[in-house]
Amino acid sequence: MPSSKVTLAELIGTVDYQTACIGKWDVSNRRPIVDRMPNAKGFDYYFGGFGTNDEDKIKFHENNEEADETLDMPSLTRMFTNKAIHYL
Repeated sequence: MPSSKVTLAELIGTVDYQTACIGKWDVSNRRPIVDRMPNAKGFDYYFGGFGTNDEDKIKFHENNEEADETLDMPSLTRMFTNKAIHYL
């Protein structure tokens, strides 16, 4: 996704909504490209990985920082759910 594209998070952020993206962000070529990451695209909070979960391990970012990694793919749904609950 080109950094010039406007996201829903950017639009609703202009009227004081808080936004979070938790899970997979698959629009930055599987890399942490800062101007294409969720925080640059209007999200106040981000936790997740870049790209699909089809590799041996997934690396996570929290906002723009590396956060963690796991080989335990079955744990992702619970982890993302817990992050969302915590954010709310």
